[in-house]
Amino acid sequence: MANLDVERKPQSGEHRFEFASIQDYYDNVYYGGAVSREIPAHYRRLGRRFQPWRGRKLLDVACGVGLWLRAAADLGAIPAGIDISPVALDVCKASLPTAELLCAPAERLPFTDGRFDFISCLGALEHFLALPFWPLSWQYQVYQICTPKR
Repeated sequence: MANLDVERKPQSGEHRFEFASIQDYYDNVYYGGAVSREIPAHYRRLGRRFQPWRGRKLLDVACGVGLWLRAAADLGAIPAGIDISPVALDVCKASLPTAELLCAPAERLPFTDGRFDFISCLGALEHFLALPFWPLSWQYQVYQICTPKR
């Protein structure tokens, strides 16, 4: 699992957030004692709704322990995920050993343009940091890294 330097210096006009303290909360409180669980039925239904998955590259932003990634991977998706919690990503990696997983804040997506066919963020937007103009800049990042529909 790759890690980004989340303690980097902010760029001009950018606010500095101490990601280490936020990461500590998710590791020790939110995901404390995290274990892989049964995939919820609503994730399986969602996966069936967006078929076909075979060969499609899926990025799940704030993937947590990877339940949605597992549901899509079971249908043939090529899973990738980003989350701020290494504890959650360890659980995810145990059930999806070939998934590309990145430990980093979701507010800055470090992927190349056109890399993914499908990008999801389920039940996590309210957890993101309130960076200035963040919703619009994040939507633009998602647009940039998603493959144009053929």
